[in-house]
Amino acid sequence: MAAGCRWRGEMILIKKLQRCASVVCFCFLFTASAFAQNGRMLTDRIAAWVDDRAITLSDVEEALARYEADGDLPPKTDRENLRAALDRLVEDELLLAAAKKMSVEVPPEFLDNRTTAAMQSLEKSRGGTEKFDAFLKKSGRTRDSLRDQIREQFRRDWIISRAINSRFAVSNEDVENFIKERKDAGQPVSRYALGHLFLPVKAAAPDTEWNAARTRLALARTELLATKNFVDAAAKYAAQYRKDGMDGGYLGLLESSEIQPELAAALEKLEPGQCSEPVRTARGLHLIYLERKTNPRDILFAKRFEEERVKWLEELRKTARVEILEFK
Repeated sequence: MAAGCRWRGEMILIKKLQRCASVVCFCFLFTASAFAQNGRMLTDRIAAWVDDRAITLSDVEEALARYEADGDLPPKTDRENLRAALDRLVEDELLLAAAKKMSVEVPPEFLDNRTTAAMQSLEKSRGGTEKFDAFLKKSGRTRDSLRDQIREQFRRDWIISRAINSRFAVSNEDVENFIKERKDAGQPVSRYALGHLFLPVKAAAPDTEWNAARTRLALARTELLATKNFVDAAAKYAAQYRKDGMDGGYLGLLESSEIQPELAAALEKLEPGQCSEPVRTARGLHLIYLERKTNPRDILFAKRFEEERVKWLEELRKTARVEILEFK
């Protein structure tokens, strides 16, 4: 496969891991308490076999917490979401076993940097070194055990991604044909990785209420832009004011047609790393943040990546022994 295609796959994976690093380490620490609070704590036992490899219920719980925190699962019942998480773990085990046979190597410096960034993010979120260490002790964890677990998750993701990348290529001709097909169908050829902060205001509210909300969001904008990571900061900021209906964080990788027209108009004026002024819609006021813009090659690459992942899984399932014991 062309070096450019490998590089593009690595960049997509790195961006994904950068965005979810704090989510990953947060979930490793808080899975048990979160499930206990929701009455979802399960006695650990084997949930599935993939050849000679066991997936336990605690594995499923941790995976579900990561997927839910990353907004990667639709809201369904606990049992349905647990089964969805189990299915994804089975897929990862199949892909990882096959990828290991290809001798995919993970750059040690990449793992070190990602793991260190995740640990630093979590320590900061807990209020500093002393509070972080106290919380680890209370949770029965050590820094080394947490670091090793986070590092292993990043390693698995990298190996699977690189192995899938090696199975296909995207040529310039492919991209040109893709652009033509999209334009002929009246579809956009770019997508936007977006962050946001939203404050609901009733449409019939008086001007004084709208003006107060606008001032509040403008101040939040200044505060969020002063941070190193707008998306993470917006999620934490919104969590402080959830009682007011505020929402924020990563909005997704979207086309302009998938967001409200007022937001799409504001988005057109932004460059990566910029945030709009407060935008009024029928639902309230929004800040829209452009994290990055994907070009047609990136969109096509992501499409081919998912198609190849599904195709490879179909091939692997024909020879693998998969036995589901829970959530049937």
